[in-house]
Amino acid sequence: MVPETSSPTLGPTATVVPTLAPTYCGPGFFEDYDSDGTGRGCVLCPMGRSNGLQSAPICTVCGAGKIAAQEGSVSCELCPGGRFNADTDATDASRHDSVEDCTESPAGYTPNAARTSYEKCVSPFTRRYSDACEALHYMNEDGECASCPEGTNCNSVGNEMGSLWIKAGHFRTVPSSSEVYPCMFEKAACLG
Repeated sequence: MVPETSSPTLGPTATVVPTLAPTYCGPGFFEDYDSDGTGRGCVLCPMGRSNGLQSAPICTVCGAGKIAAQEGSVSCELCPGGRFNADTDATDASRHDSVEDCTESPAGYTPNAARTSYEKCVSPFTRRYSDACEALHYMNEDGECASCPEGTNCNSVGNEMGSLWIKAGHFRTVPSSSEVYPCMFEKAACLG
């Protein structure tokens, strides 16, 4: 059975791997000491914290835009695409220990590269993330999500005006047009 430690920064259920002093803990762990300076063992970094160093005395709380969703993290990971974490205080690990700590960006917006906040999508062709608009919507020329026009197939997320799939029997004059027309003559001439 693995002993538990009760430390103000760890709480009562931190996982301790017993070792003999001196302790040399690897990345993902930190060296835990008793008040007399003797080593109690290597402790896994708790969720929301990480350590990529050998023999570190602490695990650090993940910064804004990042999470550590499992114990023993060597590094914190960026929030997943379409999400951000604006907690710049970085003293409360519970704000960085789960994907749920990363907030979804509103429609028409995308997280910045550091995933610390969100910004309006600049252009349908230059934005960094392709999942800003939900299904049945596309990113228009103003960088806003709009309902897909009739005659298009946009059942997935991340549609852009220039890449809208045109259904067979329909056409548009140029790829940058949001106007989609039904074929008036022979439908075989409009393959979509």
